[in-house]
Amino acid sequence: GVRTCTDYDECANAYPCAPKNQGGFCVDLDPPYMFTCGCVAMYKPAEGQSDMHGPFKCVPQDLCGLGLHNCDPDNGICENEGDSVVCTCPENYTGDGTTCEKEAAEVVAAEDPCDTCDTDREICGPDNKCVCAPGFFAPSGDGGFCIDMPNCDDGNNNCHADATCYELDGGHLCICSTGFTGTNGEDCSDRDECSIEGFDTGCHEHADCFNLVGTWGCKCSSGFVGDGVNNCADQDECALGTDDCDVNAYCNNTIGSFNCTCYDDFTGVNGTSCTANQTIVEVPVLDPNQCKNGNNDCLANATCTDTSSGFTCTCIPGLTGDGITSCEPFDLCSTKG
Repeated sequence: GVRTCTDYDECANAYPCAPKNQGGFCVDLDPPYMFTCGCVAMYKPAEGQSDMHGPFKCVPQDLCGLGLHNCDPDNGICENEGDSVVCTCPENYTGDGTTCEKEAAEVVAAEDPCDTCDTDREICGPDNKCVCAPGFFAPSGDGGFCIDMPNCDDGNNNCHADATCYELDGGHLCICSTGFTGTNGEDCSDRDECSIEGFDTGCHEHADCFNLVGTWGCKCSSGFVGDGVNNCADQDECALGTDDCDVNAYCNNTIGSFNCTCYDDFTGVNGTSCTANQTIVEVPVLDPNQCKNGNNDCLANATCTDTSSGFTCTCIPGLTGDGITSCEPFDLCSTKG
């Protein structure tokens, strides 16, 4: 009979190549009983293999890059070496590469200054210095021996006379009383509320604030009358007679004050002192030579004589009269006895 030969597919039957799940592939070739092996991308023939037609093995191109290793995922170092990897740890880490742990830094414990504190009476304060614990104080100041803090009812607390003492567990607290100021209640001074900017004194708008020890008060300003808080009414100084106007001046009341005006025919600066206006009479200057200059009223038969106050007229001898209105002869008949 006639024999028939058919191709034998080595890839489908024997499959001498690397398994597909290990990166290999097989290609059946003609003539019969021929095939070739290969590696898919990212894989390569195992080291020392050159025969593509016999037993074949594929290895990854980069086991480290593909994450096909068991090195420490956080701190390990992976290096490809043939068809395997080598795992190591970086500097300052310890381990076999599959696990890497950071080396512990050498810690030198510093001496704690507060180790010397008296645990019953002291605590560690700022700058690592021992300070007295609550309820204790050092009479000699910082660094001194701490003793029990007196309570308010002991009578020997250090609160100021103008401070309030508050009881605390193991001691007390001093706070300056209302109206006083101080840093710790041991030294309190009066607080001048009137001088504090923005402080609400409650005084009326026409009142002034005045300081008192521990408090303050309100007084109506000059020219106003009231309680200084709820009311301050204008005071009429003119009607009350409390003004200082001159007796010869008018008094005019204003809000919170008054003003003075001198009467007509009187003069003064502000009406508190007024003087009467004076009429100036011009006196003509006398001519010292009225007789010589003919500036006189003497009759022609009279003699003119200049004086310091003017002049005089005297009738000439044999005549009689005032020399101004008349100069008559003497009446010899009437003068005889």
